[in-house]
Amino acid sequence: MKHEVTIISDDCRIEVGNKITLAGIYDEAIVFRSLPARLLKLSFYQRWADFYDVEKVTIALRGSAIGDLDLRAEAKPSQPLKKGGHARIMIAIGPLDVLNQGTLEFQTFMNDESEPQHTHQIFVRTDPHLKIE
Repeated sequence: MKHEVTIISDDCRIEVGNKITLAGIYDEAIVFRSLPARLLKLSFYQRWADFYDVEKVTIALRGSAIGDLDLRAEAKPSQPLKKGGHARIMIAIGPLDVLNQGTLEFQTFMNDESEPQHTHQIFVRTDPHLKIE
């Protein structure tokens, strides 16, 4: 398996023709005017190449920005995976209470492995001068 991309955004959905729409993509950080704050929805998108022999995927979300919270989502492929194929993993989390400046860490586990195949980290910070339009 080869990780190709992880994208954190406000929204992610599959459109007609199997196209992906991503809205409100976060680069390295999610910036708030002040904390604590609530995100009504946070979306996670991942694409993998050579994705096969996977019976279960678990996404874990943790980090100093959300305190002691340890969220997990599990999914199973909707159809048997062929060798050399691609896979997309999409989840939406919400609402999510962000308590502190710090990090959000998304870990991707395959089957029942104890170590993640991939870890994606994004920072949470504040900017009191942030203009919300």
